[in-house]
Amino acid sequence: STCLGKGRQKVIISVDSFVEGTHFNNLMPFDSIGFRSVVAAVSDIVAMGGIPRYAVISFGFGKRENQKYINNIYNGIINCAKKFKVDIIGGDTFLSERIAITITVVGKVEKRNLLTRKGSKIGDLIFLSGKTGLSYAGLKILLNKGRKKIKGKEKKSVRVHLLPEPEFFKARVLAKSKLINSMIDISDGLMADLMHITLDNHMGAEIYMDRLPADLSVKHIAKKFRDNYY
Repeated sequence: STCLGKGRQKVIISVDSFVEGTHFNNLMPFDSIGFRSVVAAVSDIVAMGGIPRYAVISFGFGKRENQKYINNIYNGIINCAKKFKVDIIGGDTFLSERIAITITVVGKVEKRNLLTRKGSKIGDLIFLSGKTGLSYAGLKILLNKGRKKIKGKEKKSVRVHLLPEPEFFKARVLAKSKLINSMIDISDGLMADLMHITLDNHMGAEIYMDRLPADLSVKHIAKKFRDNYY
């Protein structure tokens, strides 16, 4: 993310790309592909205490791509934009061997409420605002079972993976509270993003594994697929 401006209001710009075969495959519904592509950039704005406002979409696909699939991806993009009150103000389409989507989201934040990953200090406590593992558990289910055999406790994890939601309200409250020094989303995973606010600032962190908040369904799914659960 990039932050611009010298006055009381800052402009935040976030860019994210999704490429077929790298970030998604045919196990993911096409409307979910569109939704996730927008929400990734929106989440970066939210994680800085900001409010997402505008989006620009670049969308690449082949000449023979099924028009129904393209329409479904666009529907997902539009639904996510409406959900977070983001106006789509422009974009581009281009020929591509694979489906490729690049989303640029522009937001705003008051200078006094701006939070970045570089604000952390020695002695800070680190908190999670939600439960971990649900998205990864949903991905494991899709890879092992596909979408047609999902049932019971598995539905929640798959829904979180396909239609993630940034913690917009919590982020704004925390940004205005003046109680925290740094904030980041964990879309890249807890360990990877923890490093962004510690190692990047030449610090370390102590992790209390038994205190990490996790949904009970994650434990059930981990056991089912013989995966690690903390």
